[in-house]
Amino acid sequence: MRKAGFYKRDWFIALLVAAVFAAARYAEAPWLERLNLLAYDLGVRATYRLPGAAENIVLVVIDEPSLAALGPWPWPRSLLAEGLERLKASRPRAVGVLLDWSEPEPDRGLSAVRDIRERFAAMEFPRAALSQARELGRLLAQAERALDGDRALARALRGMPRLHLPLHAAAPRDGAAAVRAPLPELAAHAALGHLAYRADPDGGKRALRAVTADGDAPYALPVLLAAASLGLDRRHVVHEPGRLRIGRLQVPLDRTGHLHPGFHGPDANVFATYSFSDVHAGKVAGTAFVNKIVLLGLAAGIGPAFPTPAAPAASEIEIAANTTAAILNRDVYTLPDWSLPAEAAAALAVLLYLLFAVPYLRGGIAALATLLFLLALLGAGQFLMATQKLWLATASPALLLLAGHLAIATKRLVLGERRQLEAAADAAYTNRMLGLSFQSQGQLDLAMDKFRALPVDASVLELIYNLALDFERKRQFHKAAAAYDYILAHDAHFRDAAERKKRAEQGNHSIALGKTLILDGAEKPTLGRYRIEREIGRGAMGVVYLGVDPKINRRVAIKTLALSEEFEAKELESVRERFFREAETAGRLHHPSIVTIYDVGEDHDLAYIAMEYLEGKGLDAYIDPDKPLPFDRILDIAIKVADALAYAHRQDVVHRDIKPHNIIYHEPSGSVKVMDFGIARLTASSRTKTGLVLGTPAYMSPEQISGKRVDGRSDLYSLGVTIFEMVTGDTPFDGDSFAALMHQITTTPAPDLRKLRPETPASLAAIVKRLLQKQVTKRYQSGEELKRDLETCRAQLEAARA
Repeated sequence: MRKAGFYKRDWFIALLVAAVFAAARYAEAPWLERLNLLAYDLGVRATYRLPGAAENIVLVVIDEPSLAALGPWPWPRSLLAEGLERLKASRPRAVGVLLDWSEPEPDRGLSAVRDIRERFAAMEFPRAALSQARELGRLLAQAERALDGDRALARALRGMPRLHLPLHAAAPRDGAAAVRAPLPELAAHAALGHLAYRADPDGGKRALRAVTADGDAPYALPVLLAAASLGLDRRHVVHEPGRLRIGRLQVPLDRTGHLHPGFHGPDANVFATYSFSDVHAGKVAGTAFVNKIVLLGLAAGIGPAFPTPAAPAASEIEIAANTTAAILNRDVYTLPDWSLPAEAAAALAVLLYLLFAVPYLRGGIAALATLLFLLALLGAGQFLMATQKLWLATASPALLLLAGHLAIATKRLVLGERRQLEAAADAAYTNRMLGLSFQSQGQLDLAMDKFRALPVDASVLELIYNLALDFERKRQFHKAAAAYDYILAHDAHFRDAAERKKRAEQGNHSIALGKTLILDGAEKPTLGRYRIEREIGRGAMGVVYLGVDPKINRRVAIKTLALSEEFEAKELESVRERFFREAETAGRLHHPSIVTIYDVGEDHDLAYIAMEYLEGKGLDAYIDPDKPLPFDRILDIAIKVADALAYAHRQDVVHRDIKPHNIIYHEPSGSVKVMDFGIARLTASSRTKTGLVLGTPAYMSPEQISGKRVDGRSDLYSLGVTIFEMVTGDTPFDGDSFAALMHQITTTPAPDLRKLRPETPASLAAIVKRLLQKQVTKRYQSGEELKRDLETCRAQLEAARA
């Protein structure tokens, strides 16, 4: 017997899996990093920790109750100054404010008053008016001080005990990381520290870079707060290889200079927390802050939130508080220098196990050994974290072990254990399988011949009974009757074969599907291989049915086109070829916002397209002049349709009939699907009995309605009409007749959206105006360009709302 190729051997499968994991580990693949972080998070949560220094840290948060009491965020800085004045009077040990004060507070009134005061100071007055001029100048100076929030904030910060302000990350410049520092008049009263947490693949903040190269503020803000809690400042903080020394306190760092703090869970309630509105109103006793480290910042939901080992969404102030407490408690996890060699040794042990143990163990024993090995790897990593606070990435070798074992077991199942069963097939089995194969392909006559060749028993009669049902579905009732005759000749009481034979012979009680007839009492009708369940809609050229693909039990929408009724006999063949060509082109489109086409075919004088069955309704069902759609929803829908059109146009596919009816919108999920690619070109050549071109003229572009050659820019015009209708509830042009409508589309400028719906954003009105230009060169030239402008408009809308 010829030996199997090396690529089928267990050792080759193990080496292949190991190579994939080695490449992923070397490239720091996000999915593998996420797995290691998951194991890390479990270890942090499994570590028992006491509150310790956390009891000396107090959080003052700007939360929902604060917004309800003091108004929406951001607040005037003078209001923040009032709360900080109360905080300063309570004599805290140190204060950290985690708010971005890198830009002056915008106040148009302040600019105007300052300009008036400067001009007033430059004016000359007669001696008789000097006293009034001095009084007016005093009032202007008083108004300027009242409006200058930054000055009020600086006064509140002056004298604040051990005040610390953060450096916020900014957009990189010249390839280097940049930061935004607080305003000089505010920074003059504070120590500055950065918040340079490592960016994890899931956006989490688990490791803090303790020291950076910034000469003005090299240390992290939690490091400086920890020093302040010990009565020290940045002069007492020393960065040494592998550690950070704060006075006598030593904090271990990893080889990249990061420290990995422990985190208290959100349910631990170790940090005393007060709402800023309560502090501002004087409802919090001053003793609550005496000799405490006080952090002021935004609560989760008001400001950004990040995953941490203890919570899926923690605010910046909570992360800073946990990090500060971890430094003071020395509750820090260490990534030892030997972690990489240890991980490599574990991976090597797994590889040796897969190469030299698994291939020689029976299936059950191999599975048990792999399970024990897997538990040992994961358990060792969790044990070291919970007891020694050492982090080793054992999740990667554990996944290598699991993947390698499954790959080898799957190979054995596919190539080995079924080989004897396949070799034991005899002639009867072959005939049975061939018959079933012919039946699945719709070759029912050949299937009947194979089943007749089988020795007759109950299972064979069951096969022929199912075949008779298929004959019924195909409306071949005389062949179904013959199959029932064969069954009854061998078993006169087999199921309901006698009753079904009578139905097949009678051929009455029928319902219509297109131009064919199906027995009312027979099995559900089919088109091609699809079983028809019910009608779900009607269009200009046919009926849409809900069908089921019996091979994979998948529900599909089946659009039928009665080509023989819509076209003359002399052009029917060319139309049929064009139908399949267009459907094939549309079937190559694979995009999340384009309906997927699974199959096309022709059965019983009906051409059909089997496509993705969608939950949702046509966009026209959501358009109501008395209840216009909100702009954020309009922009979301338009962006997805523009992206779908951009993709289709890159494939040289033009839709030609973009309109709300051809856009399916599922409101709960927000999904958008464009349908009927390729159908518009076919229907454009079909004419009704009155001779009118099928289509939707109100959405046609000027070049399309004039009969000129169209490209993707015609689809963008139709999308512009659709957006116009979503905004206003009506299309931009509406003539009393087809000729009048055609004249408006080709000559009359589109109405201004802002006159019909005044609250329309100016940028959206400009986009629609450009889309509805008569000349194609003045419109958007691609869907990508349109999508970018729509996304910019949405960002502006969100920024204005914030």
